[in-house]
Formats: sequence, C-alpha cells, structure tokens
Amino acid sequence: MRFALENQATPNFEIKFTKNNLARGSFKDRLTVITKLGEIYISSLERQIAFKRYYLKSYKDIEDAVYLENLFKGKLDRGEINKHKRLLSRKNGKSDTR
Repeated sequence: MRFALENQATPNFEIKFTKNNLARGSFKDRLTVITKLGEIYISSLERQIAFKRYYLKSYKDIEDAVYLENLFKGKLDRGEINKHKRLLSRKNGKSDTR
C-alpha cells in the first residue's frame, strides 16, 4: 500500500508485508519514526539506500538513494551500506567483493 497526502504524489511512502528472509531482515536494524498519529518502524537508512541503489536500480530509486544520502550526509555508516550492497549482490546472483 502506498500513502501520500491527499491530492499530492510526493512525499509518499509504501507499506509492504514481509514475504522472504530479505524482507524480514529489514526489521533487524529498524528505526522508529514518531508521527502525530503514533510510531511506525522502517528499515535502516543504510539498508534503504543500498536496496534502492544496488538492487532496484531504477532511475527513481537511485534518485531516492541520492536524496537520502544528501539529507543524512555525515550521519550514515558507509560500511553498513557496503555490507548491504554485498548481501544484495549475493541475493541477486552476483559476486561483489568490494
């Protein structure tokens, strides 16, 4: 399900149910976001960036990853992003030793 403000396409967010180990792993390093209506859990920013940049790879996903990287510049763990990149590469059938 995708949510956005009425009559606006952005910003928006999507809710998905976990279907596999890759999705279930998203909540191992979750963040708690506090909203006016309560709390929601999201996967770590590093995981989201790696998933968008190295797994999904669409123009929009890479644009989203760059936006997050700029917004949280200096607060992201590049080692974590690279760790998720390696895990996603293995999941995608590619070998990435970087």
